[in-house]
Amino acid sequence: MLHVIFTKRILAILSLVMVLAACSDGGSTATNGQITGRILEVPDSNQQTEAAAGVVTSLTLSFESPITGTISYQSFNITAAEKSDYSPVSGTINVVEGEAYSISVNIYGDDEIEGNEQFGIRILDEAGTEIIVIIGQINNDDLPELTVNSPSISEGDVGTSRLTFPLELTDPVVDPYTIRVASAACEGWVPPAGADRFATPCIDFEAVDTTMVFESGVQSMNFEVVVLSDNLIELD
Repeated sequence: MLHVIFTKRILAILSLVMVLAACSDGGSTATNGQITGRILEVPDSNQQTEAAAGVVTSLTLSFESPITGTISYQSFNITAAEKSDYSPVSGTINVVEGEAYSISVNIYGDDEIEGNEQFGIRILDEAGTEIIVIIGQINNDDLPELTVNSPSISEGDVGTSRLTFPLELTDPVVDPYTIRVASAACEGWVPPAGADRFATPCIDFEAVDTTMVFESGVQSMNFEVVVLSDNLIELD
C-alpha cells in the first residue's frame, strides 16, 4: 500500500539558519605593512551600516595620539574596496600626545548582497614609522529572501526514498551565503500542538542536519530528506 507524504509536514519541523559571511582567507596577509583578506574584531564605534544604493554616509574613526608632532595617515583595503565601498583618505595632522583626534571616511551605499567589509587607516610618525592602525567596518544591510518549494513523494511499504527540496534565493550573493537545515532530533520529539499532523523524525523520515553554501552568483540549491517506508494505514 502506498501513502502520500506531503512535505509541508516535514518542512514544518525543519529549521533554517542563514548566515551571510564576508570573504575571508582564514588568516592575514601582509602587503607593505597593510592587512588584507581578513575580518578583524572592531568596536561598535568604528562600524557603520551601509545605506541604500547611491546614498553616502560618514564614519568617524577616533584615536588617541601616542606622540606629539606631525602624523600622516593613509587608508587601505582589507575586504572593502576603495572608491566603490568607501572614499580613500590621506593627509597630515598636528597632534599632542594623549589628545583625541578623528578621521572621517565617506561610506558608499549599495544594494549588493555581501558580507560585512573592512578597511584600515595607517598612521605614521614623521619618520614614517607606523604608530597606529585603525580598522573601520561597513555592515551589510542587504539580504536575499529564501523560498522552499513543497514537493511530494509516495511512501512505499519497505525501504527508503528521497524527497528533494529546492531552495531558491531571490537575488545572487557576492560573498558565500551559508544555510543550515536541521530537523528535530529523534529523541525527545514532541509534535507541535494543533490539529495538523506532522511527520516524526526517525519513524517517517531520517533526521536532517546539513549545511549548504551558496557561492557567489549561485541562487538555487537542493537538499534531500530520506523518507522511511512502512506498511501502516495512516493519514497523510
